[in-house]
Amino acid sequence: WYQRRVRGFYNSLWTLVGWHGADNLRKMMNSTPIKRWAPNQFDSEFDSFLSPAKISIFFGFCVKYLAPTALLILLCNNIHDTSFGAGVYTSKQLLLGQVVFGLVVLFTVLLFLYPRILSNPAEAEGIEQGLIGRLDWMFTARLNKPYVYVDPNDTE
Repeated sequence: WYQRRVRGFYNSLWTLVGWHGADNLRKMMNSTPIKRWAPNQFDSEFDSFLSPAKISIFFGFCVKYLAPTALLILLCNNIHDTSFGAGVYTSKQLLLGQVVFGLVVLFTVLLFLYPRILSNPAEAEGIEQGLIGRLDWMFTARLNKPYVYVDPNDTE
């Protein structure tokens, strides 16, 4: 009776303060075909703690508590700076910030439109060598080798 009550208390406590879904993600990411990884077991947790290629138990804590706290602190700081003034910036400093922000947006849109930029053209077939061939390969859509599988029998 006492053990059931204590177990019920711990389950209720975990329901309130635990991180839900993080263990499922860790189980999926940390498992290999050779060894099944299970959350909340000493061997698995110790293995994930020592391995830089696995997600440790601190991931759930960071997702549920650390990241929202950091974001809340940033939000409060931003509200404070907006209300009381963050400082005086010269027009050159403001222009530099706007240029950097514009470059980030430009490169993000460029990568969205041409994801082949991040690919290795040396692995592609039939491209010219040199800078012109690489740029042609990166920025030209290849309809005969699409990224998404297209069924040739589909008539829609």
